[in-house]
Amino acid sequence: MKKENLKILDFYTYKISIFVCIAVGIILRLLFFSYNRPFWNDECALALNIKNSWNYFTPLIYDQAAPQLFMYISKCFYTLLPAKEVALKIIPIITSISSLWLFYLLAKKYLTKKISIIISLLTFSVCYPLCYYAQEFKQYSSDVFCFLAILLTYFCLDKYSTNKNKIIIYGLMCAISLWFSFASLFALSSILFTMLVFDREKIPKFKFAIIITAISFILFYLSNKYLNSSEYLHKYWEKFFISNDFSNFPNMLLLNIKYIFNSVIPTIFIISSIIISFIIDNKNKTFYLLFFPLIVALSLSYFNIYPFSTRLILYLIPIFIIFSVKIFDFITIKNTFIKSIIFFIIAFLIIMPATIESYSKIIRKNYKSENIIYPLIKAITLAKDNDIIYISEGNKILYEYYKDYIKTNKNIIVEDTKHTDQNDYLKHLNNLEKGKTYYWIMAHNIKKKKRINAVYLWAKQKKNFQIYYDKNLNTLIIFTN
Repeated sequence: MKKENLKILDFYTYKISIFVCIAVGIILRLLFFSYNRPFWNDECALALNIKNSWNYFTPLIYDQAAPQLFMYISKCFYTLLPAKEVALKIIPIITSISSLWLFYLLAKKYLTKKISIIISLLTFSVCYPLCYYAQEFKQYSSDVFCFLAILLTYFCLDKYSTNKNKIIIYGLMCAISLWFSFASLFALSSILFTMLVFDREKIPKFKFAIIITAISFILFYLSNKYLNSSEYLHKYWEKFFISNDFSNFPNMLLLNIKYIFNSVIPTIFIISSIIISFIIDNKNKTFYLLFFPLIVALSLSYFNIYPFSTRLILYLIPIFIIFSVKIFDFITIKNTFIKSIIFFIIAFLIIMPATIESYSKIIRKNYKSENIIYPLIKAITLAKDNDIIYISEGNKILYEYYKDYIKTNKNIIVEDTKHTDQNDYLKHLNNLEKGKTYYWIMAHNIKKKKRINAVYLWAKQKKNFQIYYDKNLNTLIIFTN
């Protein structure tokens, strides 16, 4: 076969591979979205802010945090569309699917081998956290989208620099992005750093864009400074701030890598790629553009400003994936057979754990679901007029959101107390009104498993004991006190 034909064949094979990778990502996201998973506690908390207010420039209720523009656009969808939960998931699904193409464009800017680009895109497509947040009402998918989109604008700066109108529009876009995604700040700071190091001559040309963005940042900071002073948020995320002696950093890094890849092995490839890039590829602007957001994230964690943790750094997943796959670009073994074996082993170690996780949780539907709807409807169906449906502590927000969708005239008590000790909680249940039958409801998550077990062991000694639960331990326990 002629070389020209081989090149054409190679070109079409590459394009088809890219298409398949993106298609896989779209299918996984749409499939998960189609399951219409009920909102869990944090989604309900954020959704109640959407439902009950138009003011997102003051602290949100239930200790929630989200960019104002994200909230206002979500509010518009919520107001205009009849299917409320679908309306609130529109931004996550659209931005998640769009990020597939943006990631491909960014990967092409840094990875030099086609096999590297294909493997990175496939890993990004099947990465479970990215698929999960495509169908959750949170801002994390839009964080990934904005982060990728802003980084890509760096490669268009030469086109913008000759036109003042384009520079102003670019500045407005950067300024607005801060209000749509917290992660925009990391991408914008990376572009500024890269310009300072490699393109200082461009900075005067973009002074209007920088001024506009700086003004927006000041206003953004003033509007959101309460988040940095929130005792609740700092206490909640305290394990994900890097200690002064960095003693907790290795475990924190491994936790985040495992969260992304469902394995800690890619850590080796990521660190190796970064070190090799410093040594032999240190004049590559794109390396610094990708590496600097990671440095900023670690610095903010060290100074107790922004946690370095799982979903809060979802926007860094593209960086971790690209660096994990960059190792392919540095392999220069001439023996084709040995090179192919090495490529296969590394690709397998990177892709397979993530693929297995997405297959299990999306295709086989083994995802976790904190679902108050199942036990609540069951209780309403079974409860008699004098019985009491009892919403346990920790489920108050869930019930507050869903009560308007599941209307009933049955007697309902919603706990508003907190008991950290299980025995103390059982004493509390013992003090409930005697002679009444209670339908005790607990929408499950991992932290509540001990509570469910304790109530189960206690209630099965009571009269009229029954228990109903689904595969996620969303539980209804019936007893007469």
